[in-house]
Amino acid sequence: VFKELSKVFSNLAISTSLYWNKFIRHFNLIDLFSIIFVVLSMLVMFKRVIDEDYSIILLAMTQFLICVKVLGFMRMINVQLATFVLAFIQIIRDIILFLLVLLVVLVGFAQMFATGM
Repeated sequence: VFKELSKVFSNLAISTSLYWNKFIRHFNLIDLFSIIFVVLSMLVMFKRVIDEDYSIILLAMTQFLICVKVLGFMRMINVQLATFVLAFIQIIRDIILFLLVLLVVLVGFAQMFATGM
């Protein structure tokens, strides 16, 4: 832990652009957010802090992030699965703009029906 923290602070002291380019990547962010969501989910389950509807959403997001982490680990173990996972990632990268436009259209129609009634 101390070694990793010293790497972070030394790179941050050398150059902030090096820090952001090296440490803030999508897999590092998935690791960070999965840890945060697991801790929040445990607090919600044991303390009943928020409403049950919101806790279901939080648990679903936590499960999604953990599944992404497991796929990342499985990619390193099996070559055939690695090919499948990399192909899946490339397909997602190719259709991300379409998914964003689809999300905007769906939210627009949902808002139209919600305010119209």
